[in-house]
Amino acid sequence: MELPRRPEDVPAAVDDALLAAVLADGRPPLLTGTAPETVLYVHGLGHDGWDFGPMVARHAPATDGSISGLSARVLDLPGFGPALLTSPPTPVTMTMMVNAVVVAARACERPPVVCASSLGGHVALLAAMQHPGVFAGLSLLAPGGLVEVPTATQTVLRAYYSVDGIMGRKDDEIVRNSRRIFVRPSATSEALATRKLCWHRASRAMKERFAVPFSSIVSDVFGSFLGGSIHQLQGVPMQVIFGEGDVVVPLSSGRLLERACGARLHILRGVGHTPHLEDPDTTWRLVSDFARDAFTRAAASTSTTTDSDATGGSDVSR
Repeated sequence: MELPRRPEDVPAAVDDALLAAVLADGRPPLLTGTAPETVLYVHGLGHDGWDFGPMVARHAPATDGSISGLSARVLDLPGFGPALLTSPPTPVTMTMMVNAVVVAARACERPPVVCASSLGGHVALLAAMQHPGVFAGLSLLAPGGLVEVPTATQTVLRAYYSVDGIMGRKDDEIVRNSRRIFVRPSATSEALATRKLCWHRASRAMKERFAVPFSSIVSDVFGSFLGGSIHQLQGVPMQVIFGEGDVVVPLSSGRLLERACGARLHILRGVGHTPHLEDPDTTWRLVSDFARDAFTRAAASTSTTTDSDATGGSDVSR
């Protein structure tokens, strides 16, 4: 089966077999590597684990035999990804998403560093606040949930992202919305637009499986604004990566995490809302360096605690 690579190659009607093949194409494995130090990847709204294919590829052994020294675990949040192909249309909540991330983190041999994008960043922040110690660190890519949305705007967005609103989109709007999160066109931006258009041109029953969880989580997001409580994560290793051309999440979210939590803030030029797709080389370097540093700190903390326990106190002379 020849798969479409551009929106203009997508047939007018997409059957279930073609949709499944498009969703599977380019998806990274759920687990990569055997190192106990793991990066847990969590995608954004309307996306799935496919987004992290370029990042996960950098975990694999290189041609010279070297290896990143970090394992990768990829998570599809509830209500997103290929699982929808065989699932009934089901509403989802932030609680369900937080629980899924916590379960995935606890399945790792050691607390992982989470690399989470947009909505995934919102979920990861909630998980870190509700379950201290579940992560060794947070590497967030344009995280959402930090800037409160005005009530009037919420009303507009609820209507726009209602099930009927999603089901009734025009093809060109689907493609335009997919492309706008990138600063410049590329094979990757066209691949994402193609995936979204395939969903949109699938059967009505299949489209509904996508629209129902999408619509429900958008409504639930408005009830979990984090700006007033994010200071609880002071001391948690954290970095934030933004593209200077992001038109989805304001850079003020990154500034807030920098001020309130001491997060390292990186702003990438020529990049929009998806640095992991638009500049995977720079993003990988930042994420992997941060992860190794976070794991080193976690190991040192564990060693200090063990030494303290062995001597019967925390005031140990060296």
